[in-house]
Amino acid sequence: MGHRLGFTDPVRKIIALRVDVYDGMCNGEKEHQYTAAHELGHMVMHGEMVFARLEKNNPMGIVNVEVEADDFAVELLGFSSPAQEDMLHKLLARLTGRKK
Repeated sequence: MGHRLGFTDPVRKIIALRVDVYDGMCNGEKEHQYTAAHELGHMVMHGEMVFARLEKNNPMGIVNVEVEADDFAVELLGFSSPAQEDMLHKLLARLTGRKK
């Protein structure tokens, strides 16, 4: 899987996580729980579509599905307190290179 933490194949209905991500998720590590929730978001929200990531001429489509999966993960994991939101923003910045 290389540098990728995980991926979703909506056609085959598969979510794959790197072993360290899966183990971390099972051990309650927020970063890895977030990654799993993000991939689940792709399956739930984008399960019937061909991923825009595969369409090199559509960079905005990539951003949109990634932001939607991020939002799904945030809601699923219940990041609601200011401390949790701050931790999430730092995590997102580290994982995606995006700013707050």
